[in-house]
Amino acid sequence: MNSLLEQLNAQQRQPVEDTEGAVLVLAGAGSGKTRVLTSRIAYLIREKGVSPFNILAITFTNKAAKEMQERISAIIDSEGMWVSTIHSMCTRILRNNAERLGFNGKFSIYSESERTNVIKKSFQECDYDDEKLLKNCKWHVSNAKMLALSPEDYAVYQAKEGNIRELEAITKVYARYQAHLLENNAMDFDDLLVYTAKLLREHEDVREYYAGKFRYILVDEFQDTNNVQFEIIRMLASVHKNLFAVGDDDQSIYGWRGADIGNILNFERSFPGAKVYKLEQNYRSTKTILNLANTVIHHNKTRKDKTLWTENAQGSQAVAFEAEKRNRRSHVHRPHHL
Repeated sequence: MNSLLEQLNAQQRQPVEDTEGAVLVLAGAGSGKTRVLTSRIAYLIREKGVSPFNILAITFTNKAAKEMQERISAIIDSEGMWVSTIHSMCTRILRNNAERLGFNGKFSIYSESERTNVIKKSFQECDYDDEKLLKNCKWHVSNAKMLALSPEDYAVYQAKEGNIRELEAITKVYARYQAHLLENNAMDFDDLLVYTAKLLREHEDVREYYAGKFRYILVDEFQDTNNVQFEIIRMLASVHKNLFAVGDDDQSIYGWRGADIGNILNFERSFPGAKVYKLEQNYRSTKTILNLANTVIHHNKTRKDKTLWTENAQGSQAVAFEAEKRNRRSHVHRPHHL
């Protein structure tokens, strides 16, 4: 363990050893956040005697989950630990408790194409025949799921927002679509989050079981969480309150699909007493690149202050190319030294 900790710099080592309570790590690009996550898990198991069974690690892509599992396994025996995407975690919880929601544990998970086909079928069953309206219905069904709102609640929400046009048709199609899913013992990808939140919110015994089981919860890419994901994480951390969140508000690029930057910016408000650490040493880029990046990003008004630095070389002077498209075959390139 000492050898593992010696590989960390001072900024990385502090959050690894600070194991109790809510901790937010603001990890700049190329600052070694994956090493911090895996080292903390190893520290919990080896130094704190925590069973892998009581640790949950959440990532947001299958590739990242696989990489994390491989790195952890190379360091320590972590058999029994949950390392997965949040959707996979939700599927696992729902398989064991589906009957609470009117499904059985062998429910199907519809692909995007299957989802589109069922929405189209629901649209036709409601006696609508307008391609633009169909496209709007598809978008609104996704938006409603992202907001975790039922057809009835979504109608109220949109009415309050003043969006009355086509609302009756959208709500009708959405309700029919949900009925089809239930009839076929199926969920779509968004339902995995929505139903898990509903399950944990409405069934105290289920919530207390999983919140009790997971003594330590680690979440990667916290800046990419949406409101439903945040609620699930918050409920799972409600018993032991040992939530370790790693993210970078400067790398929040998924607002278009529901990610809420407020989840990371307001972390201390959501979890009173939370400690915040910064990883600012970059191991990936040259000084030139970091200086440019810092200059640009400091103009953002909604961010937590941090400045990346590196011991790497100064590097080549950066050059930007401005391209003006004239036609399909020719471009004009104007170089600018930065």
